[in-house]
Amino acid sequence: MLSGPAVAYALWASTGVGFAAALVAWRARAEPGGVPLAAMFGGQVVWSVALLFQVRADGLASKVFWEEITWIGVVVIPVAWFVFAVEFTGHDRYITRRSVAALSVVPVATVGLALTSQTHDILYAETTLTSVRGQAFLSREPGVWLWVIAGYSYVLGAGGAVPLLGLVQRGVTVFRGQGVALLVGTLTPVASNLLYLGGFVPNPALDATPVAFCVSGVAFLLAVLWFRLFESSPAPCQHARQYLLDQSHDGFLVVDTHDTVVEINDAAGRIFATDTTTALGRPVSALGAESSIFRHDAEPPTDPFRGEHTDTTYDVSQTRLTNSRGRTVGTVYLFRDISQYIRTQQRHQVLNRLFRHNIRTQTSLIMGYADSATRGDTAQNLEKIRDSAAEIEDFSTETREILDIFDREYASPEPARLSAVLDEAIAETRARYPSVSVETEPVPADVYVDDSLESVFKQILSNAAEHVDRAEPAVSVSIDVDGDAVSTRFTDNGQGIDPYERSVLERGAEDPLEHGSGLGLWLVKWGAEVVGGDVEVTNSEAGATVRVSVPRLSNRAAVDGESSSISGEHGSTCDYY
Repeated sequence: MLSGPAVAYALWASTGVGFAAALVAWRARAEPGGVPLAAMFGGQVVWSVALLFQVRADGLASKVFWEEITWIGVVVIPVAWFVFAVEFTGHDRYITRRSVAALSVVPVATVGLALTSQTHDILYAETTLTSVRGQAFLSREPGVWLWVIAGYSYVLGAGGAVPLLGLVQRGVTVFRGQGVALLVGTLTPVASNLLYLGGFVPNPALDATPVAFCVSGVAFLLAVLWFRLFESSPAPCQHARQYLLDQSHDGFLVVDTHDTVVEINDAAGRIFATDTTTALGRPVSALGAESSIFRHDAEPPTDPFRGEHTDTTYDVSQTRLTNSRGRTVGTVYLFRDISQYIRTQQRHQVLNRLFRHNIRTQTSLIMGYADSATRGDTAQNLEKIRDSAAEIEDFSTETREILDIFDREYASPEPARLSAVLDEAIAETRARYPSVSVETEPVPADVYVDDSLESVFKQILSNAAEHVDRAEPAVSVSIDVDGDAVSTRFTDNGQGIDPYERSVLERGAEDPLEHGSGLGLWLVKWGAEVVGGDVEVTNSEAGATVRVSVPRLSNRAAVDGESSSISGEHGSTCDYY
């Protein structure tokens, strides 16, 4: 049985350890969990000091006063512990001023009842003095509210222990050590308090829980010094998982064995045109008709997937989720956007066919003209050879321009005034084709587009100048600005573009039976796509109209963040943001 001096020494020791722990935590207040942990040990210090004064006080009134003060420290501890555990493990999105205020309702009410305990029996049913070895101790019979605050405190304690148990189960030694140290520091005062409430302590008139906090302080300091509590925080792990889930461009869908959607990220929500909050907890069939292939027992999709709400093509991978006993508990579907890959394959197919066709054709012509030149009519055949060589040169120039456009696909946009881009394209066209007439309406000075559109505009004007079967080819240019989109229309006075050429462009690929005749329109289409736009070709009695719609940029690089590239030590290169 503890004597008066022994109790005082123990409380002084508890106060010192608690103060040191609170000071260390406060110095790390910028780290996840630093402030609530400092508050928890601060509450322990208040509890220990108030209990020390209560033990040393004479008379019932003085002891009751200091007993009431102890509640200020007592009720802070479970709330601070819960907030610390949640914040430290990276779940701090749940910790807001409103949630902390809600958690504090019962503790604040308890302090109010404690400070007015002499006027009611809600917190304490009876208050007396008990003599132990000649020293008076305060003895109070618990009222109904004492059990309420005790149960509430244990609920918060258990709630804080749950995320820390996750650290213990992790394979990282430092995080496992942090979790064990923090749990030991928590369970020790909890066990002491349970023994006190159950009457299993040598001095039933004295709650030695503050003394047990000595162990908590030592465990905390061990976690700081040995397991680098505030130097290797697990909080970023949780945030990283959430970030990768929410910000990933890949769709992420999880269904359980009852075909219920249990997780879905924003990218998958866009695929199925649904809000993620609405989709959670609903049958996967509610996502749309095409979602029936994503049941938990379905076979993995073998073909690329394109939802009815999007034009994007996805490669879908399937992974079974199993528990520790090997039993399937759900299925993960990952939707990876392969539209760019398909577009690249189509572009390579077109370039390969055109390269082989045009070069082979012109080479055969040159060889034929050369053979004819050896048999006579040299001047005419040499002229034809020069024409074929010029065709090859023009084709080579267009190919180089296309490759330059492809290189811009992953680069940051370079804004330029639409008026300047258009003027440069018109000036070059007039220099090459003096007979062409180009009329354009005034362009607003504050309209900016990607400067790579200059190649697109030049190609459209060149096509009109070369293929309009009139003595005076003419092109009219009109501009339409609608919010963040800019449309530029080129209308010529020719006979229009052949339907098969338009169908090949709309489909975006060629086949052996239907293909385009040259690179010009492909350059226009691909150049617009690379900058996030599109092209529409129509025919009318007035001639052919080519509409190029692209995003409107600001007068600076229109990017949300800076990116660069790094090379790993094994030679791989990746972008970082």
